[in-house]
Amino acid sequence: MRPPWCDDETLPDDMLMRLRVIDIETTGQAPPAEVIEFGRIDVYYAGSKWEVGNPMARLYRPLNGIPPETMAVHHITEADMTPDTPVCTAERLRRAVWGGDTPDVLVAHNCSFEQMFVAEDVTDALPW
Repeated sequence: MRPPWCDDETLPDDMLMRLRVIDIETTGQAPPAEVIEFGRIDVYYAGSKWEVGNPMARLYRPLNGIPPETMAVHHITEADMTPDTPVCTAERLRRAVWGGDTPDVLVAHNCSFEQMFVAEDVTDALPW
């Protein structure tokens, strides 16, 4: 059985398609708000069935605090941070996006939101 998006008869039946589903939480609705959590899970099609990988989530310490109105949305507070919680940088986001096996496509519930914070230079223009 081929993946549902595939009608190319030349592809092998054991074709692997890896979707990396990402979710971020931030200190606001648009930059310059800061990313304070990055989560991901891989979903992949292997031959004849879909598989779900292990989830990964990372907290990042905001430089400018977390406004109460955004805490009310995602329920992440500064108390959730430890002294060792790193600040989110482009390089840390790059490692979070690219860690593990290489994805074929990025997926997000609210892609336009994630794309504001996870720039093309972080994703190497991987398709969404």
